[in-house]
Amino acid sequence: MGYTNPKPIVFYGTSITQGASASRPGMAYPSILSRRHNVETINLGFSGNGKFEEAVGQALCEIDAALFVLDCTPNSSPEVIQNNALKLIQQIKKCRPHTPILMVESIMRERSYLRVKGTGSIKHIIDQNKALMDTYKESKD
Repeated sequence: MGYTNPKPIVFYGTSITQGASASRPGMAYPSILSRRHNVETINLGFSGNGKFEEAVGQALCEIDAALFVLDCTPNSSPEVIQNNALKLIQQIKKCRPHTPILMVESIMRERSYLRVKGTGSIKHIIDQNKALMDTYKESKD
């Protein structure tokens, strides 16, 4: 039985996307979604990276996708999001103007509540997500 959509969903993100915390490769969330929704997925998750890079955007432009999922927020500082995310979105929109883009926020982890400041703290995650929301709003203009 073939996939329900001839175009894949492309995920670009961090080690979470890659499946670094999964017990086996099939348990990475893009793989789970692929099975659950009978759609091909392409997993471009990079451990320690996934920072809205232009070079990855060039690769994304080569793929005729049904959807691009940008899940880079956890590895990107608010400044990296402000500097790179809008450029990447504009790059994708230029080469694939009819392909939707889904932007994923960072999540609050249990340890975030224990960190007072710095990467992984509640303030840091709130600042990351705010930068992503600002980018989203600006990309709609």
